[in-house]
Amino acid sequence: MEAVHGEEVERAEGGGYPPLWLPTAEGAAETNVGRFMATKFQGGRDWESCRTGDPRLDFPKLQMLSYDQPELFWPQVLEELRVKFHRKPSRILSPNRQNPDEVCWLPDATMNIAESCIVGRDPDAAAVVWAKDGSPRDVHYISVGQLHQQICHVASSLRAMGLRPGDSVAVCMPMTARAVSLYLGIVWAGCAVVGVADSFAKAEVATRVRVAGASAMFTQ
Repeated sequence: MEAVHGEEVERAEGGGYPPLWLPTAEGAAETNVGRFMATKFQGGRDWESCRTGDPRLDFPKLQMLSYDQPELFWPQVLEELRVKFHRKPSRILSPNRQNPDEVCWLPDATMNIAESCIVGRDPDAAAVVWAKDGSPRDVHYISVGQLHQQICHVASSLRAMGLRPGDSVAVCMPMTARAVSLYLGIVWAGCAVVGVADSFAKAEVATRVRVAGASAMFTQ
């Protein structure tokens, strides 16, 4: 047993040490998933009978319910995340018990996931928050409205270049705020993003781009 936040925590199987940090019950309750479990999720009689009210203990039960009852769990999560469909799915999961690799999630649905990051959101709310290396207290923000403008600029530029939905576009950049707008702009245009680590050597970049069939590449 180890003490974490004044509570006794059992060691993992095999004698491994417990996590270095665990949230308090109060802290866990303030998370998005904590609030979802407490006030929004309707899990039926089984859920209500087994939940304790402590999100740290209830999360494993929620996780189990997510794959035991996907048709109950996932529609509520999609609504909570405000995922928007052009055409709604006929169901959540179409299973294939003979070959689990061939299951189909959200059959018959059409969507552009980048739209769910922007449409219906407060344009003045912070969408991207970052600080430069070496200046962690110098925090910068991009609003949802500003991000929307950047995304549309990227998407329209790709269309002007002659790219079409389904084409692949590579991004070889560090994780910066600009990379966010590029990534979402590619998706907004209906293209597929090919991530290329900016630490790759020239030959590795060329191989990734060739294998993916990328028609264009953003870099710094």
